[in-house]
Amino acid sequence: MNEWLKETQILNPDKEKTLVMLHGFIGSPYDLKPLAEVLKAKDYRIVLPFLPVPKGEGENTLDAAKQVVEEYSPSALVGFSMGGALSILLSKYVSRVVLLAPYLGLPMGDQAATKGAYLLRKVIANIPKFSSGRIACKKGLERYEPRAYSFETASFLALQEIALRARGCSVEVPCLWAHAPKDPVASYKRAEKKLAAHSEHLLLPDAHHVLLYDYGHSTLIERAVGFFKE
Repeated sequence: MNEWLKETQILNPDKEKTLVMLHGFIGSPYDLKPLAEVLKAKDYRIVLPFLPVPKGEGENTLDAAKQVVEEYSPSALVGFSMGGALSILLSKYVSRVVLLAPYLGLPMGDQAATKGAYLLRKVIANIPKFSSGRIACKKGLERYEPRAYSFETASFLALQEIALRARGCSVEVPCLWAHAPKDPVASYKRAEKKLAAHSEHLLLPDAHHVLLYDYGHSTLIERAVGFFKE
């Protein structure tokens, strides 16, 4: 598992049909491992880049994801959380996207959190995480490992810039969107407002945020695999 937490993963490197999967903020390819392993058995080439933590306005992370898309020319993108926002921004390069709890801002106090982080960025350099991930399922929480247990305040501000850009970007290709209404990290209402009219939707009412390790993950994986076959 350690390599999934630290390195880019490429499964089935000799296959032609390619999917690129983009992980979450302070995450890693391990965020997407349960789905990647199933898709590997379906003979896709799966590319899971280990993305840099966003800085400034997040251009470094977006550019890294775009470079992978340009190099591998995938037919589809799968994005979780921050990776979902990146997938929205890069959707014009592919024919399908799957968005797992796409991060378009916090569910509550988004503007206040952004303003507070900006004012305190020089006083509070790092923000701790109080759990390995926001997961309702106890077994999933025990399985999941984050990339780190803290993050820079400036990186959170860069994440907010990525989310802001994604909110203003349209998705013109077929899209499957999975989300939990009780997600404590990524705003369900913002995603619903942006995606509901134009996308297939899978509601996961008992999950929280890290969907592939939470309640309903088997249904999510089955739905995603079927979406790529359509």
